[in-house]
Amino acid sequence: TFFAALSLVSPRAAGRIALRLFCTPRRHHRPSWEKHIADRGERLRVGSNLSAHTFGSGPTVLLVHGWEGRGTQLGRFVDPFVTAGFRVIVLDNPAHGESTGTRTDLIESTEALRKVGREIGSLAGVVAHSFGGAVTTLALERGLDAGAVVLLGAPSSVEDVVARFGELAGVRGAAMRAFRDGIERQTGVKMKDVEIFERVAALRVPALIVHDRDDREVPFHDAERLAARWPGATLMP
Repeated sequence: TFFAALSLVSPRAAGRIALRLFCTPRRHHRPSWEKHIADRGERLRVGSNLSAHTFGSGPTVLLVHGWEGRGTQLGRFVDPFVTAGFRVIVLDNPAHGESTGTRTDLIESTEALRKVGREIGSLAGVVAHSFGGAVTTLALERGLDAGAVVLLGAPSSVEDVVARFGELAGVRGAAMRAFRDGIERQTGVKMKDVEIFERVAALRVPALIVHDRDDREVPFHDAERLAARWPGATLMP
């Protein structure tokens, strides 16, 4: 109702507020099982603003969480990887978990992941959920060195994510155009130039794409579209 009314009075203001909401992740309570996993790990600071925990030793597997999440949400993967002889790094994306900042976006998070790759070195693999899957895919396309990737419920289209947010928030018409323009100004890229499913055809990293057919946040079609265009990808419904 707020956006519907403001969009009529001042579409540009509605677009600015929508952008602020879109780029401001909420930090949620960390349950006790996640705290237990975090306490077992060694704290790691990547660059000046990213927090992480590391476990075990051996070739490195990176765990990348989704929007409004934190690395320890993927903590159930830690013990199996460590037992199999891997070092596991559980990362908090910018403005998430214990990392600093209050706002972020797809491009900033992608560049942050690339920086992690440069600091840590070649990765044996990445396991990434939802928004983290989009970040990982773009980072791979931009040179992140990883031997394999697993995507869990990952979106395949920036355009679709923005459209779903606009529909959910009630941002339409001129306000939606102002919102989209704001995203492109903030990130410094055109959305069409980072359309995920169109960027994966050149990737040669083996990918396992895992997706729930009944996913209510990211449609199963996104997984099918990624798998169809990613050479050598395997889709696990």
